[in-house]
Amino acid sequence: MTLAQHMGYMIGYIILLGMAVGFTANFISLEDKFLVKLDHVEDSVVANRVVRCFSDEKEFGVINTAKLNDETLERCLGDKYLLNIKLTRTEGEDIRIETGTLGQARVVNRYVVADGKAAKLEVGYSLK
Repeated sequence: MTLAQHMGYMIGYIILLGMAVGFTANFISLEDKFLVKLDHVEDSVVANRVVRCFSDEKEFGVINTAKLNDETLERCLGDKYLLNIKLTRTEGEDIRIETGTLGQARVVNRYVVADGKAAKLEVGYSLK
């Protein structure tokens, strides 16, 4: 008789435990979806700093080709990274800047405007 009297409580506890496990599993799976990968953040920061370095004063992404040189790049980014930068224009020659031989390079592309036309800025970098 005692077991039968407590059967309702046991079923309630089992249901409550199942709900708690399900809620926890759902929370863990949601957390995994929102993890930020720091490599992607660093790629974006380095690429955007290079774009800002070569852009006109108040127009981010509008590249001033007169600024495309090693001195400007070193003034903007310092010497933390080895960089290989390539500006591919729709008209005219491509422009390359290399500050050293890259080890395991990571490459990021940004689409910009150079000489009033669309261009692709390819930023390859690695730590020194």
